[in-house]
Amino acid sequence: MKTKLKAPLQLDQRIIIKAPKEKIWEIFNDQSLLPKWTQDVQVSHFDEQMSSPGQLRRNECV
Repeated sequence: MKTKLKAPLQLDQRIIIKAPKEKIWEIFNDQSLLPKWTQDVQVSHFDEQMSSPGQLRRNECV
């Protein structure tokens, strides 16, 4: 694995999900699910449920 870091790589974490990548991306890209992904985000405000490049989202965090 190549990196632009000047220090040696100290950690590389990965997970294996047995599901089609399209299904995983659909879940990951769904902005309405963000409060379920992280406890810091209480409410997320957005124009479109599925995120896209350049789209803005406002999060209310703890």
